[in-house]
Amino acid sequence: MSNGKKSGCMKQIGIGCLILLIIVIAGGVAVGLWFRYEVNKAGGFEVWKNKKISEFIDYSVHQVLAELPLNKQEKESITRVVNQFSQRLTRGEIPSEQVAKVILGFYGSSLPEAFIALNFQGKYLKRDTGGALQVNRFVNGLLGGKISIKDAEPFFQLVMVNPEALDQLHNLKSSEHQDISQKLKLREGLSEADISKAVDVLRNTANHAGMATVRVDLNFYPLLEGILARAAVASAAESSEAPETVPAR
Repeated sequence: MSNGKKSGCMKQIGIGCLILLIIVIAGGVAVGLWFRYEVNKAGGFEVWKNKKISEFIDYSVHQVLAELPLNKQEKESITRVVNQFSQRLTRGEIPSEQVAKVILGFYGSSLPEAFIALNFQGKYLKRDTGGALQVNRFVNGLLGGKISIKDAEPFFQLVMVNPEALDQLHNLKSSEHQDISQKLKLREGLSEADISKAVDVLRNTANHAGMATVRVDLNFYPLLEGILARAAVASAAESSEAPETVPAR
């Protein structure tokens, strides 16, 4: 290839790169302008951030509820609390940092166990009303504090891939470790014998806790309200202990 041809080819490549660079820069500017427009429209960065967090919480909760075998009233005992929290967050009545404490409160409560038991019902007991009744009794015991996380362990040892992940989740000090929550998986392809044994464990645990032998609607509201209240107290305590910033002279 001659120097003239090579120079022309390089020149064409250079122009192509320049055009690509302009497109990238223009795209970045457009995104930046859109972001600034959205932030200004919302009333500032903090307001915009809280709104986005609120939207994500609402979306995540509704995605989870779609997978759980709950009736309308039971779902509303969850969404009522979540909606109230989201609205307060959007209005700026709750600092976005408090969301992390709410997540940790969720991880430290019996809610993960309750949701896993309900997932077990949805996956393996779709036509087993007797088994579904035992899940209902078990979860009601968890929500009401009559069945402790320790008492519930034998069931999760039977049905989970990594039952030890529950202990890790309960002992988290930061809400950033989402990888642990991803380990909360049910075992695939449980045999009829395994399912029957798991239901027996649910029944025995509920019987030992003195749970009613009839189905009672699950009420998540008190437990969720307690988590939000404790998160608010912890956030307020940290704010009061934070050292005051001395303005520079």
